[in-house]
Amino acid sequence: MKVHPTDSCRNVAWLLVIALCITMLSGCGGSIDSRLVGKWQARASLVSDLEVDFRADGTATVTSSEGGPAKTHPCRWYAVSSSGNSLTINLKPDSKSSYEPRQIIFRGDDVMDLYGANGRDYRRYHRAAAK
Repeated sequence: MKVHPTDSCRNVAWLLVIALCITMLSGCGGSIDSRLVGKWQARASLVSDLEVDFRADGTATVTSSEGGPAKTHPCRWYAVSSSGNSLTINLKPDSKSSYEPRQIIFRGDDVMDLYGANGRDYRRYHRAAAK
């Protein structure tokens, strides 16, 4: 069977289109920054604590306690950009319809400052000790 030269070019072109689509789709969810993965704790006030568990699958759980029963809020996140000790993520509680940007400044392996959506308010988190 004889193959026409344009058939080979057409096949290669389709393979390139498929490879490009796969590459673009794999980048839609953003990348995971391994420095962030794990449990982090912060003191919100004298009677309130926060814990955030960032998982490598792009999910997170925020748990707050205000002297009473703990409240858990499932979330989704993905990394937007990273430069040195700075990381920008998009974070969305499952109860909300849109992602909000958050900036994180790592202060070593076990301390980070997580800034609010307004870029001013922040809370210092410490990596939770393994149990």
